[in-house]
Amino acid sequence: MAEQKSLIVHVARQTLTTPAKPTASLIGRGLAAIRDGGALAKSQDQEALYRKARDIYECYVDDWEQSEHAAELTEAFTIFQRLASEGYGKAYYPISRFFSGMIGMGEFEESVELLEHFTALAFKWCFDNQFQDDPAIWDDLGELYSSCLIGEKSNAELAYYWYEKAAEQGHAHAQFHLGLCYESGRGVEQNDTKAVYWCEKAAGQGDAYAQEYLWLGKEIDRLKTTKSNK
Repeated sequence: MAEQKSLIVHVARQTLTTPAKPTASLIGRGLAAIRDGGALAKSQDQEALYRKARDIYECYVDDWEQSEHAAELTEAFTIFQRLASEGYGKAYYPISRFFSGMIGMGEFEESVELLEHFTALAFKWCFDNQFQDDPAIWDDLGELYSSCLIGEKSNAELAYYWYEKAAEQGHAHAQFHLGLCYESGRGVEQNDTKAVYWCEKAAGQGDAYAQEYLWLGKEIDRLKTTKSNK
């Protein structure tokens, strides 16, 4: 029975079972923090907690394997799990991204199941709440349409629609996503000028991904110029 000791995580009135054995992984540390108490009082303001975790997520989610960000990401993951267990729908999408990062790493056999579960919860919640005046929800909807059913034109166009809606309301990460849509021509006619315009808007608001994108573009142009002058 010891091998089957589990951590019960309640999410939106559904129960998921994940291993409770010690692990050094990010996800394992986050789950252990919840199992051991987590010290996140439900009375704390949910939106403030979410915003704190989301800021960490936006900065470091693509670097979740790097040890220098492990502490921050573990905290963010723990907050998202706690909020999701309280039915706070905005937390579903970022949790799905964490489990997406676990696929192929061999940390949890349930990674695919959990990814699918949280993605479904995220899509339903975001879709049901699309009429809220909240660009963050629209950006998440864009990401869900873009990544979950990739390759279908209609979904690319829907992703573009939500990115544009959020970008026009000043959401920096949506502006970056919109720029990528214009760069690739996915969901909209390809347009390099508009791609740079929206990425510059995002970078001007401090979006790190947009800043890196623009820097790489300038480096590529510089190398091409150097090569052509030789």
